Amino acid sequence: MYTKEIEAGKFKEIMKILRTVIGRSEDIFRHVFFINGRAAATDGCLRVFARVGIPGRFVVPSDVIWALAKHSQGKVWISIRGRMVEFRTGGMDLILESQQAAVPRPCKFEKRIGAFGGEFIRAVDFVSRPLEEDDPVELYAQNGKIILLGRSGGISAIYVLEGAEGEWSGSFPYQSTRRLVKAFLKKKSFEVWGGEDLCVKSEDFEMALCREELSSGIRLPDTYGCKLLDKSKLMRLMEKAYDVLGNVDVLVEASSGKLRLYGKKGRVRLRLEETCSDEVSFRSCVPTKKFRSFISMISSRNVCVRTEGNVTVFTDRRGVRYVITKAAL
Repeated sequence: MYTKEIEAGKFKEIMKILRTVIGRSEDIFRHVFFINGRAAATDGCLRVFARVGIPGRFVVPSDVIWALAKHSQGKVWISIRGRMVEFRTGGMDLILESQQAAVPRPCKFEKRIGAFGGEFIRAVDFVSRPLEEDDPVELYAQNGKIILLGRSGGISAIYVLEGAEGEWSGSFPYQSTRRLVKAFLKKKSFEVWGGEDLCVKSEDFEMALCREELSSGIRLPDTYGCKLLDKSKLMRLMEKAYDVLGNVDVLVEASSGKLRLYGKKGRVRLRLEETCSDEVSFRSCVPTKKFRSFISMISSRNVCVRTEGNVTVFTDRRGVRYVITKAAL
């Protein structure tokens, strides 16, 4: 038998992150694994490992261990004897038998893509937040950049990060990507690696996101000659349309100094208008909910608008965030 202690605050933080990773996954994934000094959890795609300094190998139910962590105080003492594990903290004494479950595969750090600050996770958040369950998130490392792409229902979002090393790409499922964001949005440094999976290091954590290969790279839209549009006016139109019509496709156009929106739902017809620069000209059909959500996350006061072929591109002035919609004829 041996006993190990850990600060309750650290234990609670780690268990909260692992609980976020598991989310509402099937019962077969609702475990926390303690593997030779690390705690781990998986939703079947996303795998996260945290340094905890607890030796041995044992598996406990995630819901039970989170309940203990939530009420922990001061320190948590863990005692292990054979298959029996005892947790003691704050007047609680929990005894469990180690369970049988498939241990998550470790991260394989094969090809370094680069080191990034908190902007990496904010970039993943930007392209994935408005998506739906079956929508993929794509990552391309090429030409010294990381390009993240999310697309759904005729609208796409791109976020560009500078400082990538080498070339690599992959596609990732929406649910696991969103769990990654929710678990690590407050972290401030990320080291990104490619290989069989996307592998990321952040402070005391390592994570791996299962990947599907992509056959080719991506071309960024050309924004040369784009014209500035007051974002607040565009947002006002979209918010009014969403409040009146709900989540429907609407036509947004700008010409001759007027920004207009046309929409309908059943017998309800809506026409909205704002003023804009005479230089702005576009015509695009957009879904109210997704478009409003993407545009709201462009941090600049103005968006730069340009129609290129059959798409309309909205971007910030730095060329970091892009929202791409179908141009209407």
